Amino acid sequence: MIFLFIFQWSESLPAKEPAEPASLQLLRQFMHGKPLPSPSFPLKDPGLDAPVDYSVFGEFKDAGSAHYQFVIKNLEGLKKAVGAGIYPNQSALKYDPGFAHLQPALGNGDDCAGRGENYQ
Repeated sequence: MIFLFIFQWSESLPAKEPAEPASLQLLRQFMHGKPLPSPSFPLKDPGLDAPVDYSVFGEFKDAGSAHYQFVIKNLEGLKKAVGAGIYPNQSALKYDPGFAHLQPALGNGDDCAGRGENYQ
């Protein structure tokens, strides 16, 4: 028994591109001068207002090379400086009261905030 399948190639069909993640859309808008939206909730632990001086909390090794490393020397100080949701303090977001209200809509959050301090 022989089966014959005939396919017709149509150039008029547009190629389906994957949807762009919302975070990338937001970044793209920001880079084009649009303001960021208001936060959904205030962070209990927002970190410092100024940019973090990482050299205060650790040491950069092989800076300027493709194999650079940042070795943390003061983990607790760095966590306070960066605030909740930023490495190495990303797990603190799970315990933020404002975030707790959003948790049911977002799922368990294991792909973002649940990695813990040992995530590398």
